[in-house]
Order: sequence, then C-alpha cells, then structure tokens
Amino acid sequence: MTMLIENVTVQCSQCDHTYNDWYRGSVNLDLDDFDDEYLDQCSSAVCPHCGHKVYFKTLISKFELAFPDYANDRISVKKLIY
Repeated sequence: MTMLIENVTVQCSQCDHTYNDWYRGSVNLDLDDFDDEYLDQCSSAVCPHCGHKVYFKTLISKFELAFPDYANDRISVKKLIY
C-alpha cells in the first residue's frame, strides 16, 4: 500500500537551514503507476537555501525493483503538529 503524504520539517545537513517539505513513507508500484521523477520527489527533499538534496528512507515495493541504496544519507525529520 502506498502511504499518504506526510508533512515534515527538515534541517539541512549542509547549511543548517530548516524548511518544510513532504514525503511518502512507502510506495507500492504494483498498485500505483508513479514515474521515476515522482518517486525521486516523494523520497527526497532539496534545501531551498543551498540546494543540497537529501533522501528519506522511503520503502519502494515492486517485484524485482532495483532501487539505489541511500544508506549514507542522514537527515533529521520532525513531523509537523497542527
């Protein structure tokens, strides 16, 4: 199942700028037909201050899917409270 979009607060690891963004915790490509550009957008964030791109730990599920491992990226994610 593809998770709903979550709003997050991200602190850039390069410039310490804090900004709001969104991500999906999981994507099931057997059920949803998302293209590669959208998958990149829903699993990453780009700092509007310095342009540094970080990747969230998004589970992308599809039979025999080859997806890059971003294990070296570390970011701070805080859920927004409304």
